[in-house]
Amino acid sequence: MFDNSLKTGNARSAIDCSPAANVTVAYSGGSAVTDVNGNFSIPANARKSLAITASKTGWLSDARYGTSTLNAVAEPSPTKIFVSTAGQISGRVLNSLGTPLAGATVTLTGGKLRLTTTVKTNASGLYNSGWIAVGVYTVSAAATGNTGVSTSATVNTGLTTPLDISLK
Repeated sequence: MFDNSLKTGNARSAIDCSPAANVTVAYSGGSAVTDVNGNFSIPANARKSLAITASKTGWLSDARYGTSTLNAVAEPSPTKIFVSTAGQISGRVLNSLGTPLAGATVTLTGGKLRLTTTVKTNASGLYNSGWIAVGVYTVSAAATGNTGVSTSATVNTGLTTPLDISLK
């Protein structure tokens, strides 16, 4: 049973900080869809930390947690959620002789949502980031017996950025 408390917040595009309309914000007790200004309000027990999600077809979000309050004016606790379109980075990790490295670790840090993703290469030395927010990433690769390297790559909406990495 709710005590007429609300969890309020705003969803914005991580690309240009514009309001993000039609984003579904949810937690285990309810959900709401953001209005044209990116605002949402969902009923929740007061003074409770809530694990929240935000979804919109073709977009990723940085939604994690929010705290509900009895009175959003007297006790503001607005949640700001950023959403971003996505793309991928994919390639091979090679040693200094050009041989593919299985089990190499590839870490991608950055993008419009400022997240970190780590993946491993397969038996053929191939990796794929999966869908990650658009933007510039620092891509670091490391493997036992090799010197790690870092480079940068840009992810664009709906595209896969090819990036082969040669370790030293």
